[in-house]
Amino acid sequence: MIPKVVQPWGHSPTPLVPRAIIQKIGHLEAPHTFKNILGEQTTLSNLDNTVWDYIDSISSDCLSEIVELLKQHFNKFKYVAIYLGEPLGQPIETLPFSTRTRNAILSHPERFSAQNIRFNDILSVPSFGMRSAIEFACVIEASVANSKTIHKNSQHQSNAVISNTAFSKIESLLQIISAWAIGERKVKLLSEALPDPLLEWPEEIRTLWDDIGSIHPQDFAGDLVKKYSVPFLVSKALTLLDHRLLEIAKKRICVVSQAATLEELGEKFGISRERVRQLEKSAIAQLERFHNKEFLPVIRRAITLRKLLGNAVLADHGHVKTALYRAVEDFDDESFDKQFVKALILWLAGPYQLWHQWLLADKNIALQTTELFIENSDNRGVIPYDTASEILDGLGINQEYHKRWLEKIGSFLNVDDGYIYFQGGILDKAKILLKYYDKPMTVEEMLDSIGSDSIRSVRQRLIDDPGLWRINKQNEFVLAGTEGYFEYSGIIDEIIQEIALCGGQAKISHLVEKISRVYGVKESSILSYLNTPMFVKNESGIIRIRDSESEVKVSTDITKTAACYLTDNRTWCWRVKVDKDLLRGSGRLLPNAFAQLLGCNVGDKIEVITEFGTIALSWQLTSTTGASIGSLRQVLHHFGANLGDYLFVKATTNKVNFLHLEKMRLDSTNSNLIRLAMLLGAVDCRSEVEAISKIAIALDLRNDSKEALFLESKKVLASKGESELADLIQKPKLSIDEIIGNIGCLFK
Repeated sequence: MIPKVVQPWGHSPTPLVPRAIIQKIGHLEAPHTFKNILGEQTTLSNLDNTVWDYIDSISSDCLSEIVELLKQHFNKFKYVAIYLGEPLGQPIETLPFSTRTRNAILSHPERFSAQNIRFNDILSVPSFGMRSAIEFACVIEASVANSKTIHKNSQHQSNAVISNTAFSKIESLLQIISAWAIGERKVKLLSEALPDPLLEWPEEIRTLWDDIGSIHPQDFAGDLVKKYSVPFLVSKALTLLDHRLLEIAKKRICVVSQAATLEELGEKFGISRERVRQLEKSAIAQLERFHNKEFLPVIRRAITLRKLLGNAVLADHGHVKTALYRAVEDFDDESFDKQFVKALILWLAGPYQLWHQWLLADKNIALQTTELFIENSDNRGVIPYDTASEILDGLGINQEYHKRWLEKIGSFLNVDDGYIYFQGGILDKAKILLKYYDKPMTVEEMLDSIGSDSIRSVRQRLIDDPGLWRINKQNEFVLAGTEGYFEYSGIIDEIIQEIALCGGQAKISHLVEKISRVYGVKESSILSYLNTPMFVKNESGIIRIRDSESEVKVSTDITKTAACYLTDNRTWCWRVKVDKDLLRGSGRLLPNAFAQLLGCNVGDKIEVITEFGTIALSWQLTSTTGASIGSLRQVLHHFGANLGDYLFVKATTNKVNFLHLEKMRLDSTNSNLIRLAMLLGAVDCRSEVEAISKIAIALDLRNDSKEALFLESKKVLASKGESELADLIQKPKLSIDEIIGNIGCLFK
């Protein structure tokens, strides 16, 4: 069976068979009459008919050689449309198809048994694409050419037999492939657009595949290239937008950062904000037309860009510039605004948004990274490197950006065998490090990872934290309760040991002399330690260690404590000014009376509950300064506090709430009475009448004499050592009687 040959696009007549081919056929083992009939010149159609007329007297080997000679001369993919006039006579199972193609054919045999097979029909078969169609054509033709026993009247019966098959549209197939290769893949040879042949394919199929790859697509694409041309389709879609919609798309929709505001665009067009919003909605609807089937080549290019960039990529990386250049390199500079085209394709691919110099296709990807890392950490809090890489790959972040992405998030620390979640204040991070390394660490070792350089303040905060133990003079720390370790309190321990050596009590002068000489500590420091609640001394200068029966006498009169005031619900609050130390997480000395309200007494280390987590309180027996409160940085961060602001800590038993007073708001208040009320905890005070009421509550004034109100306020503030606040009390513009009349019976 010989393929019938036609000129391109199905025109006739059929071409002449070259004389050299006729001579070669004449020397084959063919009948003498066959040679004579061919003569010196004949057409391929005539040759085809002659072969069929003498088919019974031509050997199968001779027939195969004739076909091979014709195939070598005629480029089948340029001229030949395969037409099988009779059943092939071979079951599909015996043909050298790939598994994918064979399964697709067997699942829809009716599509492959028609007299004239249309490529649009077989391309609609599931899992049967361009690659399978080309393979199908190659296998059929190769099977015809290499068949050794082809009989004109073969009657092989099978449901899976290709019978009366016609491939008259091979050039139509080539036109589609070529248009796609030029329009979307921007190639000069089909081999640049097609995948490599598989090694398991028969050799003749791989040879045919290589032949296909050598085709120049521009010879076949024709006008069909517009169907796959991304520049043509983008231009076509953008013509649907008028100048206002196009400007809104450029300035507000297809942008990664700093989109124009509704007001700015409204002023430019001379329309209202609401009208701009309506036009924006219309522009988005028009741009979403790119998802219609007609514009799928544009979407495929956007998908390609998304695969290259991933879901998170550094905006200024050369990889991004290269990918964007490739995405628009076939756009003409004179016809297109390439910067906008880049932005448009980025929008279709994501849309991408700029976040701290990163282009993100998903604004929640940082949070997703943190959640997945925590979820997949082991019992030590470690996320192994392999697991981390799998998570980031799954989130669509290319491997070259893994390390820098984690650095940008800032929530994880790179350790020996992976990453650990490393968030919170200095104390939180110190505990994370101690848990991971499971060994004593010095302050300096911890600060190498934490990043703070204030060793002294950090060391004191670690000492005060109830969740940590200092275990030696070298200031090494472990988690409280770690087996095999005991808490060490420094010079205090040396004093205790010396008192024990002296029989349980010792002279102060002896302790000062020996401790200062042996350990090089200043005498004033030793005297300061001897005045802590740890020790009891008598009038003779003899000191001993305090036992459980010895009462600790501490002044806890909160009414005389500076910066402590009553609130509306008769609970107390403590005012603290926001400074640099407080902002960076340092603790703060806590008034002893206020500490006791929170349930912290001498010798205690406790944690109180707040809506921002727990906060440590400490009042050690060895403390020379009294009670202290741990880091308030999380609270300040929540309120957005700045230098000079005030924070009010409101106390209830084992529970703490907070109020925030901005310096800017305080400074903008003209009334000294309102300023005073704010500084006493009434942060929302609005009028002088209200201020007098709040001041009276804060200072717990119950004097029946209305005229004595201001004098009493000054007196109470002076007793607290707050004379500067007392100076704010001035007689208001209204008379006392008028003000008291407004606030009713508050002072009765």
